[in-house]
Amino acid sequence: MSHTPEAIDAGSSSSNPANPPPIMSTLDIMRTKLDQARRVSAELQIAYQERKSQVEPEVEPDQEKPVPDRAASLELAELGIKLATQQKAQILIEREVAAEIFLAEEKRRRMAD
Repeated sequence: MSHTPEAIDAGSSSSNPANPPPIMSTLDIMRTKLDQARRVSAELQIAYQERKSQVEPEVEPDQEKPVPDRAASLELAELGIKLATQQKAQILIEREVAAEIFLAEEKRRRMAD
């Protein structure tokens, strides 16, 4: 992803000239992507925890654990992989946002000097 602070047109190409489309900076777009990635991660985390409680229910220490269903265990594993992959993507986006903020601050400092 480019780290240039140039503005990007986020509106439709058929917009009214009297009402120009909003202009979003690269940082705004990246923050929007980060918000979306965080929402997806949260949804996957909830789904994973719900499925885990079904596949691996908590039992008292003196009780025997039930034998997990193979298909449910595979589904739990797939959800875990999706969650980990999504969390990794989220971290990468967070790094890009941090780098973009750093570059914008550097540019402001240079312009102030």
